Amino acid sequence: MAQIYSNQDNLYGQIKLNGQSQAIFGDTFSTTVFSQPAALSPIPKQHFNVLLPSNPSFVGRSKELGQLTKTLDAGKKVVIAGLGGIGHVTSKSQIAVEYCYRYRQKHPTSYVWWIDAVNTAGIVDAYSDIAKTLHLPILSTENLMREVRKWFSQPENGQWLFVFDNVNDPEAIFQHPIDGQTRSILDYLPHNHLGGQIIITSTTKDAADIANAELIEVDILSTSEARLLIRSYLPQPPDSSTSEDLDMLADTLSCIPLALTQASKYLRQMQKTAKEYLFMLQDGSQKALLLSKHLGSHHHTIFTVLNVSYTTLRHKHKLAFGMLNIVCWLHCVNIPESILRQHCQGDKGMSEVEFDEAILPLMQYSFLGKQRRTSDSDEAVYCIHSLIQEIVKIFQREDGLEDASKIEALRLLEHQTIPLMLKHDWHRLGSWLPHVRSIIQCSNCSILKRHQSRLSLLFLLNTYRLHVLSRTYEAIDHREASLPDLKRLEDISNCVTFLAFCD
Repeated sequence: MAQIYSNQDNLYGQIKLNGQSQAIFGDTFSTTVFSQPAALSPIPKQHFNVLLPSNPSFVGRSKELGQLTKTLDAGKKVVIAGLGGIGHVTSKSQIAVEYCYRYRQKHPTSYVWWIDAVNTAGIVDAYSDIAKTLHLPILSTENLMREVRKWFSQPENGQWLFVFDNVNDPEAIFQHPIDGQTRSILDYLPHNHLGGQIIITSTTKDAADIANAELIEVDILSTSEARLLIRSYLPQPPDSSTSEDLDMLADTLSCIPLALTQASKYLRQMQKTAKEYLFMLQDGSQKALLLSKHLGSHHHTIFTVLNVSYTTLRHKHKLAFGMLNIVCWLHCVNIPESILRQHCQGDKGMSEVEFDEAILPLMQYSFLGKQRRTSDSDEAVYCIHSLIQEIVKIFQREDGLEDASKIEALRLLEHQTIPLMLKHDWHRLGSWLPHVRSIIQCSNCSILKRHQSRLSLLFLLNTYRLHVLSRTYEAIDHREASLPDLKRLEDISNCVTFLAFCD
């Protein structure tokens, strides 16, 4: 895509600066990229944006669900804390998902908003989507956040449920001011009148104290529950693992659902017994112990289990290994299948059967989970546990694979998203933005900061902010802040170069 942006006669035109340091966009740019939006549709009477599927055989955790329902009905915020597991009923997010579906069944005309809350930028963008859906005014970030809070704090607007998922750094998200403001996200949570409820999921119970919410911990299972969980994944009739072996494995993995799910699926796929797996854990425990310094000793168990599966992928499933190394740099949910297919195919074609065989190990070892498809797309989407992402990143750094994986993720995202921008397909482009933001943030280093694919994605991100979200104030602020760093303003000849300095 580099040639598109280097040509001064291209679609985007030139940026010129007048005496007041104001950017003047060419006619082609303003009329083509920033065309007027379509007429507003009526405000919907209900909304449900939960993409994670409900588990039809959801069992267990009845105590936690009962406590969750009782506390929310009393008008209190709730934090569900725990590591959880991909797609299993013990996952903190899966419990929240199950509650969302039950809430919608009970209140069919309610508003249910699932917000990916890994960072404040994701929450602000989610509020932008909410404001756009409800036709609320967007004049500034402060105005945006205030209007959303105000609308949902009014009883006449009905019943609603907000889920802030993966608030794993609650201090940074809830206590630090939003960029350019004096208030934090916590100041913009809607008031809990009798029609509104707020759920927060996190890997740390500290989130409850910071958010002034009730705490529900879901991490640890009893030994008997852990044994049943492991056994549920093993083939029928069961293998030769004894109850004592399964109990020992459960205790070794501290009865943590994420570790149990990973280990159980590995046992089934590789046809190993619990005793054999325990020996494998001992072999990999030393490396995991050394690596655990990156995230803390609390995650030593997860490191140990993932090390076994990661090593197997690397030696036996090359395509799956490559896909895993890419998705760890993307957003943890709503990962489109098309970007994984593109990585596997390269310049060659790949049949449906071949791709299914390539991605199968990631599903079998519980690295990836499959989500419910969106109502307006037939494309499959996947999710990955955020802790798995962080551990895979550490493995990559230790193996010298980090930069190559980031570059491949940048290239794939550029290939998938730039054509959507050129076609003005803003709706489909919006679903890619969390992944664009994720790779831009994690590639902000001296080696990759000026990579051509990254510059293209920066341009795309700011174009979307200006055109779709009408957040002109952000682009202006970024531009003005960048001007002192520019040495030769007259040489800035295209938007990508200009916006690269705004990062």
